[in-house]
Amino acid sequence: MEGFRDIVRLFGTSNYGYNTTLAGLNTKVRINPDLLLSAVVSWFNITETETRDIISDIYLIPDAYNPDYREYLKSALEKGENTLDLSVINITPEITYTNSGHTIKAGAELKFSDLRHNFYEEKKEQGGISIPAAPEVTSYGSQKDLNSYSFYVDDKMNLGIRTTVDAGLRFTSTPYNNETFWSPRGSIEYKVTEKFNVNLRAGIYNQPPFFYELRDLSTEEASTLKSQKSVHYIAALHYVFKKGLEMRAEFYYKSLTDLIPVDFDGMRIIYGKTNSLEGYARGFDIMLRGEIQQGLNSWFVYGYLDSGERLKGSGAEYNRRLLDQTHNFQIFLQDKIKKHPNWQSHLRFSVASGTLFHPRRVEVGTDGKNYLVVDYNKRWELPMYMRADMGLSAKFDFGGEKFLTVVAEVLNVFNNYNIAGYSWYQVIPGIRSPLRVPQIFTERFFNLAMEFSF
Repeated sequence: MEGFRDIVRLFGTSNYGYNTTLAGLNTKVRINPDLLLSAVVSWFNITETETRDIISDIYLIPDAYNPDYREYLKSALEKGENTLDLSVINITPEITYTNSGHTIKAGAELKFSDLRHNFYEEKKEQGGISIPAAPEVTSYGSQKDLNSYSFYVDDKMNLGIRTTVDAGLRFTSTPYNNETFWSPRGSIEYKVTEKFNVNLRAGIYNQPPFFYELRDLSTEEASTLKSQKSVHYIAALHYVFKKGLEMRAEFYYKSLTDLIPVDFDGMRIIYGKTNSLEGYARGFDIMLRGEIQQGLNSWFVYGYLDSGERLKGSGAEYNRRLLDQTHNFQIFLQDKIKKHPNWQSHLRFSVASGTLFHPRRVEVGTDGKNYLVVDYNKRWELPMYMRADMGLSAKFDFGGEKFLTVVAEVLNVFNNYNIAGYSWYQVIPGIRSPLRVPQIFTERFFNLAMEFSF
């Protein structure tokens, strides 16, 4: 089948909108020099809307060297109308007691969350000489209360001038999936010299499923999905070369259990319905941070990550986790204009390994229709990600602590076509390798922002 090409022409619209609102109140009361009471109450709301009405005309070019001749195969129609509304109220009271080298904190985190999600998507194919895939319609609506309650205590102890020990315990309850767990954790920090610190940390962590993992599940399915669990071992170094220039390095190993499988549907992350995987993550992050101009931090960061997952208890070889990037390098630079110190420029640059995805294949169902199914036995890697952003900002002082900041940016300066995922189409009858069409992150665009503070 060498020498042919496929081409897809897209028509229609795809719109995504969101609105975020938050408010908070923080209060502190000092009872005496050793005892401090504090409380934070916050409210957060996010609404998302997604609509699609797209027609894809699919053509076959039998001779790749003669692209003007093409043969119409079929059209794919895709419609969608999805809405999500999440409201979260956080109440966090805390007591801090300081005495004899100890700083003891005890408190609670009460989270009241309401999730409302309506989902409708329709996909069908028609016309042409290619065999159309079976039509798909997915429609549901759900409302979930995702309340959780945490209580914690932490003691930070100074053991002499150079050594600090921190030990804590957290209890968490998530009624929506009938789960409770204890999370102990601790650290020890030793100041080798005035410029060099070493920190060793370990702890048990639980990540309860929240709206991303639960939004597509029924109430019954959500009640059986448990938290993803991990045990962390971390060694961190901090070295100050001179004023305004420092290096931080962190080396870690994480043992992972009760992992939830993930997959991509185009640019959307899809979570599984079970805690069926176990795995590990190990690597390091190194940051060099300094001031090119006084008061403006710039930094270089490199991270390496080796991770793997497999079915729980299978004893099989580990496969690299889909969302993890092996290499990640980032630069952030800031500078001022000497004659006009209220003007400053910035540059962000990042390059990283591609994430993984499961390809699709065509299967014929018992009804004789063709279905695109996920091939979980294969993992392919997306191309390398690279992006650069540049910007210029000016801060104007109106007196009385009133400031206006204007920012102009060029995002994705080099107009890199970073692939976020693929859409899949069956185009050639009898061939189980469907056509994949890349979905691209944002191309180059300009951004203008203003902020008034007082």
